[in-house]
Amino acid sequence: MTALVNLLKDPDEGVRWAAAEGLGGIGPEAKSAVAGLLGLQDDPFDVVRTLASRAIGQIGPGAIPELISALKDDRAHVRLGAAAGLGAMGPKARSAVSALIERLEDKNAHVRAHSAEALGLIGPEASSAVPALSKASLRD
Repeated sequence: MTALVNLLKDPDEGVRWAAAEGLGGIGPEAKSAVAGLLGLQDDPFDVVRTLASRAIGQIGPGAIPELISALKDDRAHVRLGAAAGLGAMGPKARSAVSALIERLEDKNAHVRAHSAEALGLIGPEASSAVPALSKASLRD
């Protein structure tokens, strides 16, 4: 697994996305790779960012504390990736509902939108978000 984590920094975007995809395939045992995957949220290639977020979701609930922390990152792409990763976990991410509700007021419209989507994917477990969702502005 260490080799895959190291490949997340490879100059070739194809290698980076393949490493992210591989780490996602490992699942929960790849929890230690979450920080490196979150680092890809600044990647210049959309496919790399998308696959990194998906991989975090595949790692599963063990990554929730790291993703909740990442929702407060200074970089919008990291906050967006964290929200997407939580959404990919669906109802298993119910412990992140309050943190996602806070992101509905994020200064970045994309982060707000991904947070709203994540709450929807969590489903009925996120019903406490309904008032905040009804007030949220998902566009700039």
